[in-house]
Amino acid sequence: MADYLTVSHKTVEKHRSNLMQKLDQHNASAVTAYAIQNGLVA
Repeated sequence: MADYLTVSHKTVEKHRSNLMQKLDQHNASAVTAYAIQNGLVA
């Protein structure tokens, strides 16, 4: 993801961590499930 967005890996980790905290999710799989259930990904 970092290479695709041309940002550092640490930036991606920080954004993922912030997102998980805001959504009250505890792992990346839960965030993915949340995105699918709420129509955020195709």
